[in-house]
Amino acid sequence: MRLTRAAFAASLTLALAPVATVHADTYAVHACKTPAGVAAPAAGWQGTKAGSAEATNGCAPTGLGVALIGTGPWDGGTGANQQFAAPADTRIVRVRMQRATRGLAPSGGQALGYYLRADGRVLEGCAPGPGSTCVGDLSGEVDAAGLDAALVRFNAGCGAFFPDICGGAALRVDATDATVTLRDTLPPTVGNIRVSDNDGASTKVSVGFDAADRGGGVYRKLVKVDGQLYSAEPIPGDTCTDAAPADADPYQFIAPVPCPTVANGLGTTVDVGKLPAGEHVVEVLVEDAAGNATTVYGPATLPRLNAETVSGAGSQAAAVQAALGARVHVYFQKNKKRSYTSRYGRRVVVRGNLRDAKKRPVVGARLDVYHVVGGKRRLVKTGLKSRKGGRITLILPMNISTRKIQFAYRALRPGPITHSQTLTLRVRDGKGRLVTKPRGGRGPSY
Repeated sequence: MRLTRAAFAASLTLALAPVATVHADTYAVHACKTPAGVAAPAAGWQGTKAGSAEATNGCAPTGLGVALIGTGPWDGGTGANQQFAAPADTRIVRVRMQRATRGLAPSGGQALGYYLRADGRVLEGCAPGPGSTCVGDLSGEVDAAGLDAALVRFNAGCGAFFPDICGGAALRVDATDATVTLRDTLPPTVGNIRVSDNDGASTKVSVGFDAADRGGGVYRKLVKVDGQLYSAEPIPGDTCTDAAPADADPYQFIAPVPCPTVANGLGTTVDVGKLPAGEHVVEVLVEDAAGNATTVYGPATLPRLNAETVSGAGSQAAAVQAALGARVHVYFQKNKKRSYTSRYGRRVVVRGNLRDAKKRPVVGARLDVYHVVGGKRRLVKTGLKSRKGGRITLILPMNISTRKIQFAYRALRPGPITHSQTLTLRVRDGKGRLVTKPRGGRGPSY
C-alpha cells in the first residue's frame, strides 16, 4: 500500500531539509590509493610543463613529479607545475603530501626554486640564495590546513627575471601520498519519494526515491534507528567507495567528484521485524560524499502499537508488552461457537473481544479479516477495529457462501500476526444443499 495518510504526508515535508551531521562537511581525495597492481594517474592532479621541463603524473614509484632537465631557459622561469583544481561547488581546505627535492643549490649561483601555492599564496617555498632561510633540499611531510582555495599548485622553476642563468641546471620535486581535502556544504536534494508497507501486513517498509547532489555526489543511503546509525549502503560507482576502509573515516575517495551527481531509482528496505520487540524511531536519509545528509523518510515510529489504549497499562512500554500478549476471541452470535451452519440469504453476525493476558481490553486495535474459499486465502477487510471493552463485531453479507474466516491481530504494525482465530461457516440453500459460491451473479465474489 502507498502510505497516503495525512500523518505520513506531513513527514514528507522534511524531504528537502538537511539534517544535522557529526561530519565537518569535507571529504578527502587521495592521489594514489588505487587498488594494488592498477596503474593510474594521480587523482585530480594535472601536470603542465614548458620547453624541456618535465611533469609526471603517476602513482608509482615516485608519484607526482616536476623537473627541470635539459637546456634552459624554461619560458619565463616556470618550468613545470602540478595543480589540483577544486570541483564545482567545493573549496580546498587542506593539502598534505610527502615531498622531496633534488637540486636546490645552497647558494644564489643558480636561481632555481620550488613553491607550493594556494590561489597564488605561497604555502611553502625554497629558492636558496641571499636572505633565504631555505639552504638546500627538502624532504618529509608538508601539511597546509585552514585553506579556502580554488587551486593548489607546486612547481619547479627558474628565476623569472633572468631565466637564462639556469641553463644546464637540474631540479626535481617528487610528491607522494598527496591528499587534498575538499569542503562541500550543499546537502543532497530528493524527490519522487515512494513508500510501501504492504498495508502493515509484513515487517518491511520499502522507501524509493531519486536524489541529486552538487559537489562530491550522492554517496550513501542511511538508516537510523532510535537516533543511531543502523545501516549505510553506498551508491554503486567505481570511485564511490571508501578509499581507506580500515580507519574510522568513511569520507575518503580516489576522485575529486567520486560519486554520481544524479542518482534516480534509489531504494532501501527496513525490516523492523529484526529490531527488538517494541516501537522504534526509524529514519531513512541520503548522504553525499562530504557527509551532508537529507531526510527521505521519517523520523517515524515503526512499528507502531496497534491500539489506542490498553486498559491499566501505565506507560507506552507497558502497553506494548500487554498488546504483544493480547488474544483474539471470536464466535458466531447465534450459537456462541466457532462453527456455524446458516441458511443462504440470512444475515450472519460475529462477536468477540481482544484482551491481554490479564483480561484487560485492548481498544482501537485494527484486525485483518481473511476469507478462505476453495483453499484460497484472501484479505477481505482491513478496517475492523476493537471497540470499547475490546469488543469485536462483524456483520457478514447476506449472500455469503461457505468459507473459513480468519481474524488476524498484529500487536505492532507493520509486523507479523501476533494471534488469530478462525471460524468455519457453512451455508446451505432451502433444499439443504451446500452453497459454495454466491447465487444470482450478484454480491461478493469471495
